[in-house]
Formats: sequence, C-alpha cells, structure tokens
Amino acid sequence: MNINPAPSIGLSHLAKAYLEKSADLMPFFNGDYTQTADFKNINPQKSPEHRQKLVEVLKKQNLSFGNNSPKALQNIDALLQEDSLVVITGQQVSLFMGAAYTLYKTLTTIQLAKQLSVDLGKKVVPVFWLETEDHDLAEANHVHFFKGNDLVELKYTGHESPETGNLGSVGKIRFTQQIEEVLAELDELLPPTEFKPQLMEVVRTAYATGKNFTEAFAALMIALLPDEGMVLACAYNKELKALGLPLFEKALTDYENADAILQNTSKQLVEKGFHAQVNPRPTNVFYMDKSGRYALEPQEKGFKLRGRTETFEDIQALSYPRFSSNVVLRPLMQDYLFPTVAYVAGPGEVAYFAQLKDLYTWAELEMPIIYPRASATVIEARIAKIMEKESLDLTDAAAEIENLFKQKVLAKSDKNIEATFVEIKENLSKLGLDIGDLSAQVDASLIKSAEALKANWLNETDKLEKKLVAAEKRNNEQLRSQLERVQSSLFPQGVGQERLISPLYFINKFGFNFVKELLESLPLNTQQHLEIQV
Repeated sequence: MNINPAPSIGLSHLAKAYLEKSADLMPFFNGDYTQTADFKNINPQKSPEHRQKLVEVLKKQNLSFGNNSPKALQNIDALLQEDSLVVITGQQVSLFMGAAYTLYKTLTTIQLAKQLSVDLGKKVVPVFWLETEDHDLAEANHVHFFKGNDLVELKYTGHESPETGNLGSVGKIRFTQQIEEVLAELDELLPPTEFKPQLMEVVRTAYATGKNFTEAFAALMIALLPDEGMVLACAYNKELKALGLPLFEKALTDYENADAILQNTSKQLVEKGFHAQVNPRPTNVFYMDKSGRYALEPQEKGFKLRGRTETFEDIQALSYPRFSSNVVLRPLMQDYLFPTVAYVAGPGEVAYFAQLKDLYTWAELEMPIIYPRASATVIEARIAKIMEKESLDLTDAAAEIENLFKQKVLAKSDKNIEATFVEIKENLSKLGLDIGDLSAQVDASLIKSAEALKANWLNETDKLEKKLVAAEKRNNEQLRSQLERVQSSLFPQGVGQERLISPLYFINKFGFNFVKELLESLPLNTQQHLEIQV
C-alpha cells in the first residue's frame, strides 16, 4: 500500500478555506485543528452523576450490539474519569455501511483519539454516533460497487417510502426477506477471491432478515474494527434521550433566540463570501411516532404537528423520548451528552459547524475542535499503470472526458496538428491583410470581397483542422477507452470515489487487512487528499 498526497477535487469554497485555515473563516470555529494547544483549551465539564448515567447507557447499548471487546468496555468505563474526553464522529446508518468515506471518518476518529491521549495526557475515547433517526430512507437503502469497468447499484426495496409522510426512523426499519435478494446480488457481484467467503459470512450475519438498519450497521462496523475499542452510541435510545431532555426542552422553549442566532451567523458567513449549509428552521426538533417523523412548527399557542396545533403542555405530555434532533440540534445533543474535545467531520459537516459556534454558547456548551476526516481515492494497480503510462493525475481524471481526450491525442501526435494549424492561420491572416491592402490601393469597393475571402479561408481551415483532429481521435480509440476506465474508477458518475463506492468492494479484493493497513498508514494530517495505491 502506497499513500501519497494529491489535489483535492470537488470541495466547496468553504471546505477548502477550512483546510487552508482561512483568516476569514476560522473565527466561526473554536480553535485550530492543527494546534495541540487549542485542543488543550477545550475542557467540557460533565458531572460525575452525568458520567455515571452515560456509562450505564453506553454499556447496555454496546453489549446489545455485540461490541463487547475488552478494549471497548474499558473505553466506556474510562468515561467515568472526571477528565476523560471523547473524539466523536457519526453517520446515518445505511446499507452495508454506505460509501468508503464512512470508513475513513471512523479511522480518523480512532487515530485522533490515540494521538490526543498522548498529547493531552488524559484518556480520550473514540465514539461513533449512529445517526439512526433520519427518516430519508432513499439516502440509506443503496450502495454502489464496481463490476469490472461498470458501476452497479445494490438497493434494498423491502420498504418503500410512502407518497406522503415517511416511515419514521430509518434505524428502526427491520429488513424483510428482500434483504436476502440483495445479499444474493452482492454474492454474484463480488468476484471470487480468497477473502470473499469470510466477507460474505460477515455481511450475511450483519444484514439478516429481521435485523434493523442500526443493528446491521453496528455489527458490520464491529466486524471491520474488532480490536480498536470504538464506542457506539445510538441516537434513538430512550435512556440516552432522557439524559438529553434539558436540551430538548431548551430547544422548544427558547427556539426564537436559537433561530435568531442561527440566522445571524448564516448572514455573517454569506457576507464573508461563504455559503450557509443549513437552512434554518423555526425549531430544531422533530417528533416521532408510529406514523413517521415530523417537524414541530411553532404556532401562536403551541406547535403544529401533523396539521394539528398542540400546546407546549400537550407536547410535554406526548413523551420527550419521542423527540428527535434535526441537523442543527444533533451536534449540540452529542456534545451535551459527551465530554467532546473534537468532532471528525466531512466537508459538508465542516460547513454546517461553521454556523453553530454561537448556538453552542446559547446551549451553554463548549464547541469542540472540528477535525477534517481523511479524504482518499484508492487506485488499483491496473488503473495506476494506465495513469503512469499516460501521465495522468487526479486532476486529469476529474476533467471532462472529451477535453482530456483531445489534450492527450494532440500531445501524443507526432504531426502536431494544433501547432501546425496555428501557423497556417497566422499565414492566412497575414496573406488576407496583404490582399486587403492591395484591394484598397486598386479599388476600395473590393475591400469587402477581400475580407470575405480571408474569412472563408479561416473558416475552411477550421473545418479541416476539426476533421484532422477527429481522424486522429479515431486512430486513438484505445486511448479513449483507457481514459474512460481511469475516470470511471476514480470519479464514477462524476463523483469522488469515496462518496459512492462501498469499502466492501476493496475488502473483497484486498482482505480485512486492508482496513488495518489503512488505520496504520493513513497520515493524521488530513489537510490534503490522499492517493492510496494498492
């Protein structure tokens, strides 16, 4: 495994600015993620009683998931220490653990927790927040694999989203027997390797009929990282929500101030030339019941819920454990529950954290350091050979294929068509000017005819150049095929590989040791994108 820095492709202006630590952007955050001293300044206080309850809940959750390794249980117990901290990340639970970036986030979290334990001289525990309450099944029910040079989507269709409303918490959706069809498709899709039998056994055990998305996602993560002590936290757990009830209550009783704060920060970001990732809502709380997950919209005398107006007292009586955090309240809830020193974030998450600093103050919480996750593209040997032969890098691979093809064809041609036609056009233009001068001297009425002749020469020359370039392209169809192969591997559907392809594809090819090697080899400096050659 060879790992080298590479250009970052497809990042927003804000995400790039954060990696570069822009002076305009950094005031929206609570510290510099590259400075150990700034981590030392983060000191979230949690009472012994709070820590005791948190540990009790986490033990029950993790044992129920089968996350019972000695290291995981020791890490949970370590949260009883009054100065212990956590590095946390999270992701929506999804089919086969989603795209590869989820794995990269997880590995960065484990690495950072280890490093901070040394740098800060105190126990720092890695935590993965299982985002189980999102209700958008369409985001979680599919994942992509390569089959040769083709891209194939696997999709769970055992539950279809209704035309109106939603199915509620995706994490609670239990797989029907249709998951067996998906597993059969996966088995057929993955090429035979020495690692495939073990991988399929792990996946079949995790994603079995009757299990829900949360249980399956957790089981697969534990199987991929059995010895790293990652602690799992499930968002829909009633006991965990009971611990966070004061924040839910504040979000519903002081929503006007929270909304004003978010609106003001969003305005400031835009004035600095950045975008606002999150569109503010009047409240940041959803309510869940058997019919789905619904936003609580404030009204003059209470809250609107599914078309009805409920008073605050009515809402209280409906049971707080049914409350659910939206994208704004979720990070605040995580850090209300955990003594968080750092959150490992993807580019989109970095953007929405840029809107939240003043909301942390509103919630009487200390905002953690936002640490960018590792970003990487896996380059298989067959793709690396083409890239080396054709002198391609990631920037080339991300380019529009026709422009890249033309550029490479012209560069390879010993006829140098482009340069030859530049010279021809210059000569024709000069000749046209000479004829125009002669026409002006002999008969001024012929000047327009001379100009038309010059324009016709250049037009016909352009046409001939295009025909010659097209003929040269036809002579290089193998090159086109190779460029398309590189692009479909590194930027499938025009999207960065890490955002689309399942890590199971690579584990099937390179074994479970692929994950271990990544954990040991990925640099903790995540300011640059990485090329992983395998």
